Amino acid sequence: IETEMQLHLLQNLGCDYGLGYLLARPQTVDAAEKALYEGRNWLPAQLLPEASPMSRSAGDENLPVF
Repeated sequence: IETEMQLHLLQNLGCDYGLGYLLARPQTVDAAEKALYEGRNWLPAQLLPEASPMSRSAGDENLPVF
């Protein structure tokens, strides 16, 4: 996912997971595992919903969702 338009399109299609430069730059294995373990929200701050907490799908609790 490279642009906000791509992100919104995938959200509207019901995608719960994604990857790409909009969400995060390449990281070391250790840094990625730490971010997943901490439950990091991967959306850029300007795209975070103001009033709602980060939603989780019924899948793996350690994977980031947007």
